[in-house]
Amino acid sequence: MILQKDPRLRKEIQEWGCYLMSIFWFVNKFTNLPVSPDIINGIYDKLLLAGYINEECEILNPQAIFEFLKMPVIYHDRHDPPDYKCQRNEFEILEWRYDGIRHFVAGNGQGVVTYDPMGCSRTVRYGKLHSKRIFKLLETIGC
Repeated sequence: MILQKDPRLRKEIQEWGCYLMSIFWFVNKFTNLPVSPDIINGIYDKLLLAGYINEECEILNPQAIFEFLKMPVIYHDRHDPPDYKCQRNEFEILEWRYDGIRHFVAGNGQGVVTYDPMGCSRTVRYGKLHSKRIFKLLETIGC
């Protein structure tokens, strides 16, 4: 998977795109959506225009982003505790914190990092798992 700091990505993604890149990772995993810097940059522009992200790549509507990428999910817009264990058909995006920095990564459902958009971030290495964003896959994609 492409890392957030890839110089072919827009600066906004390189700077603040960890949550967005985690979404792309899951969409690629579950739907085989092709992912390249050009595709990511093009989708970024569409998401910004639709109001699903802001200019600093802050995720404003994660469920709408997944749906835009043809991966229907249910998201309850809450921050679950670090000890939450995903149930059947759920997956997690983890929020880590270290030294005032927030960083989002993909998890395995049990709080273990499976994809770090930075590769090996200081926030994950030295920080603490703060919360989880839990998404439920809809049965229509066969998971």
